Amino acid sequence: MLFKNKVLFFDFIRIMARFIFKLNVLSFLICLGCSKCQQSNGALIGPDQANNTHGTEGVALPAFKARFPKAQDVSWDSVETGFAASFYDGTNQSVAFYDRKGQFQYLTTTVELEALPAVIQRFIQKKFTPDDIALIQKVEDVKDKIFHIELKTDKDYINVDFDMKGNLLKETKVPLSNQELQSEEEEGVEK
Repeated sequence: MLFKNKVLFFDFIRIMARFIFKLNVLSFLICLGCSKCQQSNGALIGPDQANNTHGTEGVALPAFKARFPKAQDVSWDSVETGFAASFYDGTNQSVAFYDRKGQFQYLTTTVELEALPAVIQRFIQKKFTPDDIALIQKVEDVKDKIFHIELKTDKDYINVDFDMKGNLLKETKVPLSNQELQSEEEEGVEK
């Protein structure tokens, strides 16, 4: 066997997962840059029009154009529940999700820590380090808007949700598995 024990195998899997994640992020960013090719005279062109096919993503295109008329660098992907349009809004990177009928479901927008209300910033800075932050997003559906923050500490995965005023709505912790904990400890020894 290539690996002498299970810990080395799981370390390898974790490292490969991180590599694949980073590769996917890089691919996503490259796709965003290439999506400018799908714009013509400032008008958005959906996947069905760009490929001269009548793909089902086109059902979401009118709703998308109406809701986000100034969207730039738009790229479309099929997702399990329908379609996702990744775009730049002039300030932040966003992803709008639509069902298969073209109805808007929700929007996620990447946000920097400094852009959060001060009460949320203090909460995060008091309990966590900057390295613990994995993701900060503003999530909007047809009814609500929240800030969603994902963190990873030495012992837990943590999701924290706040309303737009900074009130804590929910905090969930999922302990790292024994294998992840052991891997984290070995990484600390190697550093």
